[in-house]
Amino acid sequence: MEAETTIKPTLMNYKFLNIDEEEKKKKPPIQALDSNQIVAAYSELQRFKRCGGNLIYGDGEADIRVIGRPEDFSGFLKTRFGVGWRGGEDFYGHALTRLEEFFYHLLNGSPQFALITRYPHYPSLPDVHYFPWEPDESVDAYWFDSILGHIFNNTKSELDAVLLKAMFMCPMAGTTDVPAWFVTGPDRNIGKSKLIDAISNLTAPVISITKWVPAIPNWRDS
Repeated sequence: MEAETTIKPTLMNYKFLNIDEEEKKKKPPIQALDSNQIVAAYSELQRFKRCGGNLIYGDGEADIRVIGRPEDFSGFLKTRFGVGWRGGEDFYGHALTRLEEFFYHLLNGSPQFALITRYPHYPSLPDVHYFPWEPDESVDAYWFDSILGHIFNNTKSELDAVLLKAMFMCPMAGTTDVPAWFVTGPDRNIGKSKLIDAISNLTAPVISITKWVPAIPNWRDS
């Protein structure tokens, strides 16, 4: 049978006191830490941000965690930090900080943003927090080139190929000056709709694409 592994407590709402053995028998040899002292003792807690009524945590490596309730907060802390949390009173009779109390302290004290994301945007948008994120630079453009290769087989000019490549890259350019794209073709069933689907699937649900038909006499879907 494998030995059980435990997480060493690293986040605590108290600190140990250096007192003699006789005193330890009377009361727990600990001193309560208030919420501000706990945050000051664990710098990683300063990663928390607020968006609406939720605490948001991200470290640039894992997915962003959205924590909306004290119950979820308790589970997250145990998984992320390891928690040695106590209830009751300390050696001096002071009440120890409750986990629910600490959750709302962080919620009310963390910087607040309208949107929090791990994806960069240029230029940076106001009231948006971008958690640090390093893209995997080892990934090459094999799949992107493969997709373009299938489409380029149906193009008749080098200019079309350049425009199609730009069309794929445009939604991720991070600029407010986005051009409108007009997809045409000499016949039906040559992949116009599939082209739009392929582009929207790359960025969904970040963008939406709507088919618009201008009021032109004898207009045909081309």
